[in-house]
Amino acid sequence: MASTISIKTGNLTAQTQMADDAKAQEILARYAAFIGAEGNAQQQLDAVVKNLAQIIQSGARDYDYRQRSAEVLATVDEDNQFETVGEE
Repeated sequence: MASTISIKTGNLTAQTQMADDAKAQEILARYAAFIGAEGNAQQQLDAVVKNLAQIIQSGARDYDYRQRSAEVLATVDEDNQFETVGEE
């Protein structure tokens, strides 16, 4: 049996499938331990999914921050340039 990790949003779906179910469970259990998840296997898996959602949100926030910062910096630079006369 294979393990699948999938994300669905609206009508879009993406997934990755691992051939070795036992190995996938071991890796997920180690990741759960890494993030400090406690409880039974289902609770640990729920914690892993929640953590992945937080990682995605954090990445999106960082990307948005960088994009907006670059836009603001460009505007600030432009707003603070002297217009000189007669210089080449």
